[in-house]
Amino acid sequence: MKILSICSDEYNYEQAKGIIYWLEGNKESHVLRLPNIHNLFANYFILFIYFFFLRWFCFVKIEKKYNCVIVTGRSVVAQALIIADQLSVPLRSVQKPFGYPWFLFEYQYIPYHDMGKYPTKNQIPTLIAPNTMEYGVNNNRKKKISILIGGSIHNQKYEIDEIIKHINYYKANKKYEDYEIEAIVSRRTPDHLKKYIQDEEIYMNDKYGATKEAYYNSEVVVITDDSYCMISEAIQTGMQPIVIKTGNIKGRLIKGIKLLFEKKLISYINEFE
Repeated sequence: MKILSICSDEYNYEQAKGIIYWLEGNKESHVLRLPNIHNLFANYFILFIYFFFLRWFCFVKIEKKYNCVIVTGRSVVAQALIIADQLSVPLRSVQKPFGYPWFLFEYQYIPYHDMGKYPTKNQIPTLIAPNTMEYGVNNNRKKKISILIGGSIHNQKYEIDEIIKHINYYKANKKYEDYEIEAIVSRRTPDHLKKYIQDEEIYMNDKYGATKEAYYNSEVVVITDDSYCMISEAIQTGMQPIVIKTGNIKGRLIKGIKLLFEKKLISYINEFE
């Protein structure tokens, strides 16, 4: 199967590559990144103009032959529908794009916690988010604890108390006295938490690709629960990451994290349970 994966130019690129890897077993990038159109009514207008006035004109020319188009991200669904129609191939989606009925898609790949009460026959549940990590056990892991930290979404308040508790736990635990501790931060990580990490003289790593190195090289990987994609990547490598319950997630994501724990794909530190 040859897949053309479409995502926005800002988000979902890793998931777009991941779904290709899952279905094709191929890391070669067949990903088309398109500009966001966030306004739902603008998307409807574009589709109206296309299907009523432009559909009979061939204006999408792609040399490679594809069997299907998969879209990741609501803001590019209208463009993906047009491209799939022009190529005469079915459209699939990662997640359930809000505002678009299920019957527009041949299949929808949806995490269990986002499945509705009455899933449709074309909705396929997944335990983790699509990603390109390879399964592999490294028997020469370093004595290192990598703490992967997410951060605030949409400028919401981000609680850091539980993260600090975990940092202090590893610093004080004699079992880990000869382990290196690193905190891998993201653009979303609050500045006051970064300052705390620096004040505690913990190595703070913000380099691109640092998370992927941690999955394969660190004996202990700890991830904040708001970072579902990083948790998914760690699981796919064969690790059982330790998850920090930060108090920053709600609803369906709590359900998803709980399911991963029930499946023994993640663990918690017992002292904090």
